[in-house]
Amino acid sequence: MNKRNIAIDYLRILGMLGVLAIHVGSFTVNTPNFSPFLFFILEIFSRYSIPVFFFISGFGLFSNLNLYENFNYRRFLKLKLKNLLVPYFLWSLFYYLFFFDTNTRKLFVILGYLHSVLLGYACYHLYFMLLLIIFYTTMPFWVIILRKINLQPIYGFIILLTFQISFNHLALIYTPVTDNQLLKTLINFRLNLLVPHYLFIFILGSYFGNNYKNIVPILSRNFKVFLFFLTISLSVLIYKFSLMIAVANLELTVNTLQQLSLPGFFFTTSFIVTTFIFLEIKHTVLVSWQKFLKFLAKSSNIVYFIHPLFLYLVTTKLYEYKIIFDEAIALSTYLAVLLLSLISSFLYNFGIKVIANR
Repeated sequence: MNKRNIAIDYLRILGMLGVLAIHVGSFTVNTPNFSPFLFFILEIFSRYSIPVFFFISGFGLFSNLNLYENFNYRRFLKLKLKNLLVPYFLWSLFYYLFFFDTNTRKLFVILGYLHSVLLGYACYHLYFMLLLIIFYTTMPFWVIILRKINLQPIYGFIILLTFQISFNHLALIYTPVTDNQLLKTLINFRLNLLVPHYLFIFILGSYFGNNYKNIVPILSRNFKVFLFFLTISLSVLIYKFSLMIAVANLELTVNTLQQLSLPGFFFTTSFIVTTFIFLEIKHTVLVSWQKFLKFLAKSSNIVYFIHPLFLYLVTTKLYEYKIIFDEAIALSTYLAVLLLSLISSFLYNFGIKVIANR
């Protein structure tokens, strides 16, 4: 793990932990008198996790890309896209088959599977992969955008930020009404299909990756400024949360303050940037944990894909024995699912290593 990638690897760990927190937290929504503090951590604070993966993806795609050479789109797709399509189709098939007998879906047919793949609902966490595939297949467009932003970064990101806020706001307050079944389906799954919801953070990660050597010293010198913005955005988010939780149920509170809302967007963006800077300038304090952290970073993909399976198995048993999903159970479930997912990742990587050495 070279120095250039340490901060990104650690961000990947935080993203993995955050996604798991959100999915565990969803089971606390109907728990009476659940701790507001713990609910905030699980369901509001942890919403940085999906945007951070788009930041990481943009960073990785553009870190070694020369924007001013001819972009070989066919070669890019051949090298990169297969690494997304294969796991996406396989995990979609796995979850489609696993859940078809335990929910209201019709008996498995090939058209039903393809429908779930195209809309990203074979399992609730796979929409991220679908959005990432769309980002990859539209890569030439992002290359053009980043070329323009590199010319005037401040003005470019102001324009992009204005678009992002406007687009998110419009999507949250306006739902088109139509009788056309296809359009209705696309509208209902718009958060799964519309990459503009994560455009700003993806391009920001792309810019950081493409201008890494030049941007890190500037960011490091201004760390306190970013820390100030993070403090303000977190304070606003906490304030909004305290107001809402007093008059609304937990589900409405989450839907109002999720990562696409204005306070949620500013918090997630400032958290990702500030944490990235901190990890760049302070990663040496974690050197004694480097082997363990490297294992967590390497495990993040498998943990992301497999944790819904273990979460389902654990929560099914809890409901079977009518155990209330209180604070202790929520934390225990989180740790149990994380541990089982990490063990699965270890076994998977060990198996791949054994096969490769034969």
